[in-house]
Amino acid sequence: MLLREPTDNAFRGRSHPNAGVQTCRWASGFGHCVGSTCHTYKAVAPLPDGITNSFHELIEAVPQESLELHLYHPAPPSEAVADIAAFFDLPTAAVTVHGDSETKPEVVLTADGEELLETSIDELWSAVTTTAEVLHTDADPVWLIDRLETSTFRSQSVPQLVVASRYVERRAERQATGTLYACFQHLSRVDRDLRTMLYYNVLGRTDIDVHLFGIPDRAPLDTEGLIVHDADSEELARTWLVAYDGDSEDDLKAALLAEEIGHRQYRGFWTQEPERVDGIIGYLTDTYLS
Repeated sequence: MLLREPTDNAFRGRSHPNAGVQTCRWASGFGHCVGSTCHTYKAVAPLPDGITNSFHELIEAVPQESLELHLYHPAPPSEAVADIAAFFDLPTAAVTVHGDSETKPEVVLTADGEELLETSIDELWSAVTTTAEVLHTDADPVWLIDRLETSTFRSQSVPQLVVASRYVERRAERQATGTLYACFQHLSRVDRDLRTMLYYNVLGRTDIDVHLFGIPDRAPLDTEGLIVHDADSEELARTWLVAYDGDSEDDLKAALLAEEIGHRQYRGFWTQEPERVDGIIGYLTDTYLS
């Protein structure tokens, strides 16, 4: 059930781990209370037939490609191979060591036989083992997204999804206009990481409209320039999303969408295809902002 539209209501609820916040249930839906202020969210009617009815459907619509990693090196470091394979969520059978080559780069990543990335082992290993923090670093792994010869990439690798989310955020930061949407599943995750909170506060002080979505499992965020939307929705509770509308410029649009399928386990995709980005943003705004 999707939920929105806060309304005052009498409630019966249970104490929430965050002091002062309660999650409540009414006959008309769910809600939350902070202190003596209570809100509930009415159920949202399903979208008409033929229109995307969930983030899950958007993820399922992305085809799964067959990735392979080819290494042209006489003796690639085993730790490097393991880290690179883990980043791209590749089984051992999808990694082939060919030995040295005078014509091939050290690393070639392919999808269904088509080359996606050519680079050196050291460069790629450094990128995939660098924490993709919101703060910029010399070994920033976000370059991987620009270098991949594809506009949509399906993934179950948490480190890769983190890199993709940073890529979208930084694209918005560079443009300093337009609208950025982010769902952190639970709003408490926004300021659980100080660097994430600082970065989003920086974005909030630009001309970007920044909308944050999540379950209201904490007192309201004290955020300047950020528009916070809390909703007791099972869908939002399992959705990881960062989407930038490119300020209506198709070649600037980008998005990450993933769903949690287990503890620290996700599946989803990142994309720079305008139609997919529009589909993600359209569903989000039609369902949770209309």
